[in-house]
Amino acid sequence: MKAVFDPRGGYFKSGGVYMPSLVAEIGAVVEEHMKSIGLIHDPEMSAHTKALIAEKRKQFEDRSKKQ
Repeated sequence: MKAVFDPRGGYFKSGGVYMPSLVAEIGAVVEEHMKSIGLIHDPEMSAHTKALIAEKRKQFEDRSKKQ
C-alpha cells in the first residue's frame, strides 16, 4: 500500500514527511499498528553498521571543520 503513488502528486504531512498518496498514508498507519502490536519488527542496525556510520560522520565533521 505504501508504494501507491497519486498521479496528481502527493503531499507533505506535518513534520515534513512526504506521502505519495492517501493510500500510502493508510499503509503507513497499518504498518505502525502492526509494529505496535508486535506482529512485525523493525530491523535494527548491527553494531558494525553503527560503527561505520559513526566513522563516516566523524570524517565528514573533520572535513567540515577544515573548510
